[in-house]
Amino acid sequence: MGNFCIYCGAKLEKDYNFCINCGAKVDDSDQKQNDPSSKSVSGEYEKDKARDELNKIVGGKVLLNAFFIVVLNSNGLGYDVGMSIRQKLDEEIDSGQIKSENVKARADQLMQEYKREKEKRIAEENARIAKQKENRSKKIETPKPARGGYCSFNCAHYREEYLDSGGGIVGDMDFDGYVEYYCNLGHQIADGKYCRDYEL
Repeated sequence: MGNFCIYCGAKLEKDYNFCINCGAKVDDSDQKQNDPSSKSVSGEYEKDKARDELNKIVGGKVLLNAFFIVVLNSNGLGYDVGMSIRQKLDEEIDSGQIKSENVKARADQLMQEYKREKEKRIAEENARIAKQKENRSKKIETPKPARGGYCSFNCAHYREEYLDSGGGIVGDMDFDGYVEYYCNLGHQIADGKYCRDYEL
């Protein structure tokens, strides 16, 4: 049976002076036979390497790496998301799912997943707000034109007609019978302005 590096678990030949995988110096006392304890040492070494890489790329459990925070912010994400990414990576390292060389790629992947989730939530919220606005606009009724009301002395047309008639009342027949009026705009007119019935 072959021997294995105690640092990374790579298989070693008898005449190797250095590990071809991690470069560690090898002597007879460092070589272990292929047994469960050798694999355990190898696995823990790899986890330690991955944790070091995690600290270097993302940061510690309390303070994140400054560059990592900049990348988070450029993707529209906050500190809380950064801590969630770090915790997820920590769990995956402990379970042996990722190795040291994959930590950065996995961190980038998780960041993009959080970014897509946030964009999806924003899009859903915008759609909900747009729907509410649409529903509110449907409830607003178009105001009906005023009917049955007539201009007063606020309307210059009214005053003109009043003076022309010598103070007489101008009227007309409509569905309600004889109605006295000068002009029938149906709402208040600012002083000195003419209503729509005024003929130039």
